[in-house]
Amino acid sequence: MQRQENNIYYAGFFVRLAAWAIDSLLVGVLLFIIKLPMIVATFGVTEGNLFKEVLFQFTVWDILFYILAKSYYVATTYCTGATVGKKLMNIKVVPAREDKITLWNILYRETIGKYLSDLFLCIGYIIVGIDKEKRGFHDMLSDTRVIYNLKRDFNIQEEKIKVDSVKFNQKEEEEVQYKAAAYGYQSEQKRMDENRSEETLSEAEESEQNDENDIP
Repeated sequence: MQRQENNIYYAGFFVRLAAWAIDSLLVGVLLFIIKLPMIVATFGVTEGNLFKEVLFQFTVWDILFYILAKSYYVATTYCTGATVGKKLMNIKVVPAREDKITLWNILYRETIGKYLSDLFLCIGYIIVGIDKEKRGFHDMLSDTRVIYNLKRDFNIQEEKIKVDSVKFNQKEEEEVQYKAAAYGYQSEQKRMDENRSEETLSEAEESEQNDENDIP
């Protein structure tokens, strides 16, 4: 994690790898759910337009599922700035210069950019670990960066401070009430002691006066 002058922290190789693993698992499960009824419906069928190679060695099925998988990455990144995996890792994709990331940048990044990053032993992804701004080749091509979503952390911390402050104020108020009650009890006890002292003194004076009156 590397810090920039404006307090931006770039997401490094391993946290992005973890996000990719989560997204790959999620997309794999979703595609399997979609594929299952299709596999059942076409069981034993080996001929037809769906099974013909139409683009290099890829069939219509391959292209369809590729589009579905890429649609997940494009839609989630464009709409929220992060896929499910990135959200769990608290990172997001942002434009390097523009205020808002464009749909074209996301399409270019998730298709052509990642295809080129996959070439030559995935060197386009490996350079994330050595680049100053933690960019992959697809980030360089689309002029995007992957950073930590610190705003969310700050909001959570702020809410925690507010809750702690409320708890502290409640505790302080309870202590004040307790002290006030204790002080009131002590004051009442002191007043009762003073009344007893006055009554005792009055009885003593009255007794002394009676003794004087009894003397002939």
